[in-house]
Amino acid sequence: DPEGIAFAEVVKSVTPPRSLILHAPTYNDPVYLTGRRTFLGYPGHVWSHGIDNFPREADLKGIYSGSPAASGLIARDGIEYVVVGPLEREELKKYGVMVNEAFFRQFTKVGEAGEYRLYKTRP
Repeated sequence: DPEGIAFAEVVKSVTPPRSLILHAPTYNDPVYLTGRRTFLGYPGHVWSHGIDNFPREADLKGIYSGSPAASGLIARDGIEYVVVGPLEREELKKYGVMVNEAFFRQFTKVGEAGEYRLYKTRP
């Protein structure tokens, strides 16, 4: 995915190395190429290490759906950046969630490549 690789370079250029980024819970998200911290990785991998991924999965769904609790979840969980792109749109459908792109427009878009967008959630 050339757009994903380009997006990873954008993320590296606009985020500090220890940033916490929310992205699709999949094994091949471009954020993994950046070395940045992720809110929730691939659930099967997380679970295989004995970590309960369900609380973070619930938060992820609430945030991407733009639920009334979404802003509070972002603040509570310390999420600094959110990715909205093709993987988020596709993966979240598997969880029965449509990405509420209008919700993310309240945040500053700090990077993009192709269909990928990166929003900064904190000042």
